[in-house]
Amino acid sequence: MTKFQGWGAAIEAMKESKPSSTSISIQQANSVFTESMHPNRAKDERAPNFRATIRTLLRHKQGPWCREWILDTFSRDVMAVVEPLLNELDQDYNKDKTTQDSMKDKDRSSWMIKAFEELIQEIDVQVRSALHMAEFFDSEVQSMQEDESLKVSSKLVSVLSGQLVNALPLSFSSIAFIYFRAVFSRVTAEQMQSLDTHPGSTIPRSEPKGRLLQNGRKVRDLYESGDTEMHAIHLSDGSEDLGRFRQICSKLQHIGIATQMAEVATNMVHREIERLVFGEFARKWDTPALEQGKRWMSNVAIPFLRSTVLPIEHEGDHGMRKLFCLQSSRLEYYFYKCFGELRIQEYVDIVLDSPHSEPAVQDLHACLGWTGQQDQLLKTILQETSTRIAQPGAGTQQIIDYYIYNIKYLRILDPTGSLLDQTNRILNRHLRSRPETMRCIVEAIVDESGDLLNQPPEGIPSNVDSEDDSEAWVPEPAHAGPDLSTARRRMADIISVLVNIYKSNELFIEEFQAHLSTRLLQATDFDVDREIQQLELLKLRFKENELHHCEVMLADIAASKRVNGNIAEARPALPVQAAIVSRYYWPEIEETRFYLPARFQRYLDRYTAGFHDSKPAQRLTLLPSRGLVDIELEMRGQTFEFQISPLSASVISQFESDSRGKSNSLTLSDIATRLQVTETVAEPELRFWIDQDILREVDHHRYSLKPPN
Repeated sequence: MTKFQGWGAAIEAMKESKPSSTSISIQQANSVFTESMHPNRAKDERAPNFRATIRTLLRHKQGPWCREWILDTFSRDVMAVVEPLLNELDQDYNKDKTTQDSMKDKDRSSWMIKAFEELIQEIDVQVRSALHMAEFFDSEVQSMQEDESLKVSSKLVSVLSGQLVNALPLSFSSIAFIYFRAVFSRVTAEQMQSLDTHPGSTIPRSEPKGRLLQNGRKVRDLYESGDTEMHAIHLSDGSEDLGRFRQICSKLQHIGIATQMAEVATNMVHREIERLVFGEFARKWDTPALEQGKRWMSNVAIPFLRSTVLPIEHEGDHGMRKLFCLQSSRLEYYFYKCFGELRIQEYVDIVLDSPHSEPAVQDLHACLGWTGQQDQLLKTILQETSTRIAQPGAGTQQIIDYYIYNIKYLRILDPTGSLLDQTNRILNRHLRSRPETMRCIVEAIVDESGDLLNQPPEGIPSNVDSEDDSEAWVPEPAHAGPDLSTARRRMADIISVLVNIYKSNELFIEEFQAHLSTRLLQATDFDVDREIQQLELLKLRFKENELHHCEVMLADIAASKRVNGNIAEARPALPVQAAIVSRYYWPEIEETRFYLPARFQRYLDRYTAGFHDSKPAQRLTLLPSRGLVDIELEMRGQTFEFQISPLSASVISQFESDSRGKSNSLTLSDIATRLQVTETVAEPELRFWIDQDILREVDHHRYSLKPPN
């Protein structure tokens, strides 16, 4: 037996009881109350003595019965109207499920938006009608100073809210999602028109009113601190769509399903965040995109959520304020998480696009501080490095460039050095398998555009073997490798990291000596200031005796300049200069032996004689193939100037015109025989002159000077 049936039986029992003034009064009061308090009864149809009827029932201790009758009757009558409407909307939705997947087709979604608004309005009408009568009863309870527990309004709202939530079909959340997404698109589009935006972009450039997501301050912090700044978090007024939307949100609050709809609205904004981050900011690395996204969140997403969860007329609701702050914090975290995932997915490409992509690394660093996605970053780097970077098809110099910027960026992202230590292991193993690795490392270090040498030792602070007792101890990360502390000690700077790929300085010193030898032998003007500076900077990172040979090499060049000056004074017409090196301190210099034309050889003999006059105690051995020759060719009425190797000069000299002004036609074999070299050595030199438009191949392996056009 239901409560309502029990109340009906009690009323009938009172009707059958012995008539008396009191029982008749109660009987009449019950009859009037049940008839006049019915939710469908219009106000003007209620009995004139309705107020007196309620007072009669309260005086006779029938208040609990009235309270329960109101709760049961009103909730059942409201749901009797609402449930068919919910079922009808559910049926219409199931007939056209395509509307839940896309808002592109406005015709398919417009009916659902209209139906949703009409449904919420009708539910609100029913709830307000019931609540109005309940509040009337509560006012009489209060006026008679009855027990406050008899008041029924708040309890009726809870009962209706619970029954409404239980009656919502499964499709209702999907319908609400579509509704919120449609309104979000319309309202935010209007909102953006009042903001200064990038051309073709939906990202506002102006500062947010509420200044949310600034300097890492969360909405929940504002709420807990009582900051009045939170009161400015609203969408701009003046929009018809926004006004209607606010009315619907207020009605959702009134009918008691605002909490459930707040979850739906938050999920919808999650989708919009994904669309924004992965659509607007993908591969945009040269500007601080995170700041643009934060402004969008502060100006659009969070104000929209507040309008949904906490309409202006319900701002005093402590529970809904707390719910808004909780959902806003979720949105902020999700925004940083999505942004972090995007940049983590792009990390290897960001490094490859260095140095223009550093703003993207700074953005990722900010995200990691919020979300702690270091493990995800490490997994991505390890996988991408193995599949894309440490591969035979990748050039060694490109790998070294990636290595260098990876060091720079991981220092920003993880000052502990744990990520750097683990990701470097893969590259170290791969680079050690390549014979040209150390040469590429040296070239990267001495490259002026990279500016590695000019950077002071910096980076990862060590937490072991510290000479300063006051230095704060830093614990090792949980995911640190067994040799992290060792890695920290040797990572004084990027150069140290590169050199320690081979865990020894010897290979680097040898390769640097070979590089320095090539550079010094090419310095025809004996200007080696750059090389001296590089050596001095390297001496800051290595033991002094390790670079002693390099110091001697530079000293030899300085001495050569003086010797050449002395020889030039003694033989002013001699067009020869030489770099005079100490054989013991220089790397072995390979010499290609060939026959020098007599004219060239006479110049070298005169230079040797001048050296012996200047340094009689020393013996000089010239290596012609390592030199450079400045020559001028006069042909076809033009003069051509070249700086070439002595071998190239010797090859072209074989085509000089004879005394009658006729040039020779020579075969590859002729050239090789005259210069006493193999055809393999001679052929590239002939190809060089063909490329310079000086020679032509008149027949297979037969060459002559190119005639005038």
